[in-house]
Amino acid sequence: GGMVSVISRKYLIDNLTVPAFCTSLDGTIYHATETALNVTGYVFADLEGASLSLLFTAAVDLVTLSGAPDPKVELIARRKDGTSFLSELAVSHVPAQGEHAAFFLCFLRDVSERFALRKERTKLEAIIDSA
Repeated sequence: GGMVSVISRKYLIDNLTVPAFCTSLDGTIYHATETALNVTGYVFADLEGASLSLLFTAAVDLVTLSGAPDPKVELIARRKDGTSFLSELAVSHVPAQGEHAAFFLCFLRDVSERFALRKERTKLEAIIDSA
């Protein structure tokens, strides 16, 4: 029924322990988890009704991304204080239910560590290759 889907969406976002956002199909943010706010340094009032692209240095095309075989992408994310970090954005399309429109569930992960490890490995490989 209609009521269940309303509860489940709110419940979904309130009970996710990972940084995540609910956006409309055009990328407008209408829910964010507590951890998403912590990671980005924003309060929800800053983000509500804003485009998800506000959080990244490049525009994000959620429709194209969600249709990809592996719907995630590495992007530079921007915190409210202007600092940035390498992130991975994974997008899941949640279809419409009854009178409730379809939406995107967008998961944000800080992958700076992965990037640092990759740089180290490249450096090591260069050293090995030149030996």
